[in-house]
Order: sequence, then C-alpha cells, then structure tokens
Amino acid sequence: MLFLCQSQPGKAYFLKREHKHGKAKALTVLAHKLGRAVYYLLTREQAVDLQRFVAAYPLRGEREPIV
Repeated sequence: MLFLCQSQPGKAYFLKREHKHGKAKALTVLAHKLGRAVYYLLTREQAVDLQRFVAAYPLRGEREPIV
C-alpha cells in the first residue's frame, strides 16, 4: 500500500487495473507484479527503474496500440 501512496506512476497503473478488474483483483495483479520485480532485482543485484516497471508486462489480452 505504501507503493500506491508514494508512487504516482504506480497509482496510475493500479487505477487502470482497478477500472478494468475491480479493486481486489487489481491489488492481486500489482502484488504479483511487485513480487516478480523484487525477485528479479534481488537475484541480479540491480536497482529499480520505476518507469520500466509500470510500462512493462501489460495484462494478457491487453494490446498496446500500433502506431
């Protein structure tokens, strides 16, 4: 929950998911995404790139517009 309070891009990501799936599912999606990111960072000893985190890995079935 601190992530949502302190991160504007994280909050935007959550609100987008909440609109589509509801609050409980959106929190689950965010928790799973954070868990994968933390595991990746710990195993590779890297720092967090928040912009890459919120932009990567859209939900399955959700497509980015082709420009």
